[in-house]
Amino acid sequence: MENNKKIEELINKLKNSNYVELLDKVILGDIENDFNNYLENYKRLESEDKILTIGIVGQVKAGKSSFLNALFFNSSDILPKAATPMTAALTKIRYSENISAKVHFFSKSDFETIENGAKDCKKAMIRERDKLNEELKKKGKPETKLTDAQLLGMVELSDSVKSFYEIFENFKKNEGELRNKLSNSEESDNFEILEGIDSIDALKNRLEDYVGVNGKYMPIVKYIEIFLNIEAIKDFDIVDTPGLNDPVLSRGQLTRNFLGKCDVVFLLSASSQFFDSQDISLFSEQIPQEGISRVIVIGSKFDNGLIGESQKYNNDIKTAQVGVKNILNEQFKARIKDSQRQNIRDMFENAFPPNYVSSSCYDIYKHYGNLSKNEDRIKNNIIRAFPHFLDDAEKFKELSGIEIFNSDIIPKIVSEKKKIFEERSNNAYSGFMDKFTSSIEELDKSVKDKQEKLSNGDIKSLEDKFKSTLNNLEKLKHNINDCYDEKTHEVKSKFNDLLTEINDIIDMNSEVKKREKTEDYTVMVEKDGIFSGFTRLIGGIIGTDWGYRQETRTRNISYASTQDAIEQVLKMTNEIKKIINNTCKNIFDINDFCQNIANKILEVFEESLSDVDFDYNAIILPLKKVLRSLSISSVKLDKDYTNIIIESVSDKEETSVETMRKAMRKTTLDIIKDIEKIVDSQSSEITEKLDEQANNLIKDISSSIESDAEELKKQLENKKEYEELYKQAVFGIEEVKNNI
Repeated sequence: MENNKKIEELINKLKNSNYVELLDKVILGDIENDFNNYLENYKRLESEDKILTIGIVGQVKAGKSSFLNALFFNSSDILPKAATPMTAALTKIRYSENISAKVHFFSKSDFETIENGAKDCKKAMIRERDKLNEELKKKGKPETKLTDAQLLGMVELSDSVKSFYEIFENFKKNEGELRNKLSNSEESDNFEILEGIDSIDALKNRLEDYVGVNGKYMPIVKYIEIFLNIEAIKDFDIVDTPGLNDPVLSRGQLTRNFLGKCDVVFLLSASSQFFDSQDISLFSEQIPQEGISRVIVIGSKFDNGLIGESQKYNNDIKTAQVGVKNILNEQFKARIKDSQRQNIRDMFENAFPPNYVSSSCYDIYKHYGNLSKNEDRIKNNIIRAFPHFLDDAEKFKELSGIEIFNSDIIPKIVSEKKKIFEERSNNAYSGFMDKFTSSIEELDKSVKDKQEKLSNGDIKSLEDKFKSTLNNLEKLKHNINDCYDEKTHEVKSKFNDLLTEINDIIDMNSEVKKREKTEDYTVMVEKDGIFSGFTRLIGGIIGTDWGYRQETRTRNISYASTQDAIEQVLKMTNEIKKIINNTCKNIFDINDFCQNIANKILEVFEESLSDVDFDYNAIILPLKKVLRSLSISSVKLDKDYTNIIIESVSDKEETSVETMRKAMRKTTLDIIKDIEKIVDSQSSEITEKLDEQANNLIKDISSSIESDAEELKKQLENKKEYEELYKQAVFGIEEVKNNI
């Protein structure tokens, strides 16, 4: 930034001037420190990734991969396919000249969660088998020979818990090698880099071992970073999230952390089931409380929605587009209210109206004249449903709704990101310039005061004044100490109030949120019919489920979300840290404190020392110098209290409300205990510094006055030379002021 260079030149001009000895060293030091702090902040802003980061969220079958392929990858199949929804890992995609991938693995503690969950599933399956066998035994029938997969379908556990069993069964196929790889992950991020890859197809083949159906390393993959030499993504990073809530808390938290750093998040929901209760639940769980700047809601697979409603609109595609969009918009507005989180409701309201897209129509546009069988089928379905629709590539592009993202939506977000950086950069610059201008004014006043003393003074009167000032200081010692005592009492009182405020924050953020949901589960029930009993008998003998049928049932469940609790604790600790640091920052206003002491000094002189020769500035200016040395350290609240929650709920995404209440009580007690120590430490630090300064204040001010007097005495001995130097200093500072 050109302004930074200019300010640096102005500061160096003062530092390297031939009159630098006349400049107040404390003020000049403050200017340097302020500038260095500003530069550090500016460089941090500069180093922050200015590439636009786009997050993608949506249920399985919402068409996320198809949308990304259409939008960024020229309708080519680029993204790796996961073995199952529950083994899908977050994928971060970034541009690079060289094609490569970085695969991050679970830590040992992460995988212990999976292993323990798998054991719980196995126990539940054994209990289910024993229960069935007990019932069969009472009826005089042979034991059941249901497979593990059939039993897993019957046990009353959530899909996310059942996924642990699925992951661990795959893990056991290569257990020795995978455990060895996990053993490297205790101290640091455990990853593997795949490089030396010459094509995207070659990359996909390499990734099969990590995310493929039979991938050797698939069970221990936490997330993947993919680097592609595709020009279309040169200005973006893409975060493609798994389609369902992650059963592994650490991986789920990782997803939320990534999403929290996104500039925009695309929320995809299939138009045929647009924004149903599962969408609301998924988005509420995956979207973090803070950090996301903007969301865009997308109704995907819009062609399916149109075809399904074609007859209702007399097979006219334009009328159908308007009508279906209106219905889905109203549906969206109605379902926003279902979200239990205010920030999610606000996001959805700001995202209205949704955008509707058909990746299939965009694929048809891109591949027109050389369509795949599936693309040709979709094209024919659209034309049959809307006979008057013109079979033309451009019409399919228009129907797809994809182009608006490249022509309007994404460029606007890029522009906004640039604008946000410029605003933050300008705010940092303005903040520094306010301080810089004030310090230059102070420096100017200091030089002119010294110039006046040199002009009007002589060595004899200087020595007399020095003795008088020191004598007056001793008389004021008791009054100055009173000011410090008042400030110490004020500090203690403010910290007591702070503790009360912190307890209020903890109370407001520690109430466990109760969630409600319906859950489908399957049970095996006996079939009806004349021969069903005989069929079950034969099935029992040969080990099949003949005579039984699977029945899906629904139950209502009240539960507490671990993610809700984690976000509450993170919000709580961030607010507490902020309020403590703000209190420490504002508890000691040097100018205000200095003014209080000055008022006390004036009051004493007016009441009882009016006959004494008193130079106000001779004491106040050195006092300010001394007070500048009083600094307060900032608070760091680095302890991860979320681990208490995770350990208390055995690393489960969902738990009972009562279990979560106990976990929150345990966590808040730990926070309160630590906060009381921190607040007490901060209070003690400030009061100790005040006591120390009060005890040494007269000595420190005297030392400062003596130093100033010695300096002035030296200048008086060479008065003519220094008068010229002061003229240069005043002119030099004026020049700096004119160039700010």
